[in-house]
Amino acid sequence: MEYFRGPFFKIRVLNVDTGAIYVHNRVPEDHVGMIELNSSLKVEILSSHRNGGVDEKEVCDDIFIGDI
Repeated sequence: MEYFRGPFFKIRVLNVDTGAIYVHNRVPEDHVGMIELNSSLKVEILSSHRNGGVDEKEVCDDIFIGDI
């Protein structure tokens, strides 16, 4: 498994078509840029840190809020 070097971000992603909101932890900086290219998604950076936290089990916390 390849590990990324920081910075990493905790982001909230809103799907403007469905209203679904997802919260992702430890997202590499270049991935945030790729997600922002999708016009159906709005990205909000909640926090940042240098360490990817590879010792933690969960990489993503998908949280649904709203109607589909």
